[in-house]
Amino acid sequence: MEVVEFCLPARLYLILGVLLSFVHILKYKSAGILFVELLFTYLWTILLNWICTSGFSFLTWILFVVPFVSVVLDLVTLLQKAQENTTTDEKTTDVTKTKTTTDESETKQTV
Repeated sequence: MEVVEFCLPARLYLILGVLLSFVHILKYKSAGILFVELLFTYLWTILLNWICTSGFSFLTWILFVVPFVSVVLDLVTLLQKAQENTTTDEKTTDVTKTKTTTDESETKQTV
């Protein structure tokens, strides 16, 4: 089976999947991760092509988009949690500073 014979969603997924796999190898520096991602990309591409050639091209486009939407949702969630942690850390720092200032004032008053 040649890549040229794949339907458009399958070919696009294969291209994007391979590119993203190599981006991940730069990030994680692990050949094991690259192998797993390339294997998953290849299997998903075969599945997309099979569904597409069975006459369900609309379903193929939906399945093409699902992994990318999933990644975007994960990133949004991760960014929100990071924002919450930053806000919580700032509040904790402010409370600690206020308590230290209050303790110092009380110490000065008792002396």
